[in-house]
Amino acid sequence: MRDRCHQLARRARNELGLEAVAPYSRDFFGQMVTLRLPPDAPEDLQERLYDDHRIEIPVSEQGDDRFIRASFQGYNDADDLERLKSALVALP
Repeated sequence: MRDRCHQLARRARNELGLEAVAPYSRDFFGQMVTLRLPPDAPEDLQERLYDDHRIEIPVSEQGDDRFIRASFQGYNDADDLERLKSALVALP
């Protein structure tokens, strides 16, 4: 199960088109990956992802940077990653 979840996190890191914070190594990420949001990402991104797509994902800030943290658990599958990818693309 952990390997499957790691593969989803790896795919998210590679396919969402966002800058990864950690190096590409299993030593640095397992089932969760942190990605830097572009400066023009909506301020209400977390709320919009949930309200419009029922995707619950944390958005955090550090200084001027904002991040999402995609976490994959046993109940997630590739369809969940595709939904997140589509939702991010659909944002104005």
